[in-house]
Amino acid sequence: MATSDKDVQLQPAPGALSFTALDTRHTNWAGPVAMLAGMGLSMWLFSNQTEYVGLVPAYVPSAGDLTFEAGFLITAVVYLGWHGIERMLAPAGGRSVASLSLRPVTASAKSRRSGEICG
Repeated sequence: MATSDKDVQLQPAPGALSFTALDTRHTNWAGPVAMLAGMGLSMWLFSNQTEYVGLVPAYVPSAGDLTFEAGFLITAVVYLGWHGIERMLAPAGGRSVASLSLRPVTASAKSRRSGEICG
């Protein structure tokens, strides 16, 4: 059976607690913090503009303006590091994003949800 992207939905793994985007008990600070850290550090360290030259281009002028590349890497490292630490500190029976899995939704499950009859 072939499935499309719309048939694959994020569903909790068997035995895991339900997790939804509307659950106000869960807050994900990793994204905003990583984005601000990546922006701030990359501009401070790697910017090479007419008005401001960061620390790295000041000492290594041949490096050029690496703000975008450095910001992307810094943001990824902070974000993945945050979630790695969060998973290490999470209780064994606790609810985490790692307990979710992608499973295709079967036709019978879709028909039960929408009230349609599959023929």
